[in-house]
Amino acid sequence: MNGNYVMILVIAMAATGVLMVHRAEAAEYVVGDDLGWTIPPHGAADYESWASDHSLTVDDILVFKFSAGEQDFAFVSKEDFLTCNTANPFHACF
Repeated sequence: MNGNYVMILVIAMAATGVLMVHRAEAAEYVVGDDLGWTIPPHGAADYESWASDHSLTVDDILVFKFSAGEQDFAFVSKEDFLTCNTANPFHACF
């Protein structure tokens, strides 16, 4: 009988361990929410406020919604970013 209690205890502990494991899944965020990716009416403070309301983690997906021809989005090297050089982006969305 004592062996049965040990087995039940082991199974209960294993089940508890499985339930306690938190699997983080990537979340998808639209940058700026309803505002989207645009020149914000209140300047950078709009995006600073948006960023402070979200806890981004590795593997999260950021979606930039903007009107074609009004804004663009380019992937550039760190050096090009720091010097505001957009002449040779890795990829650009217009």
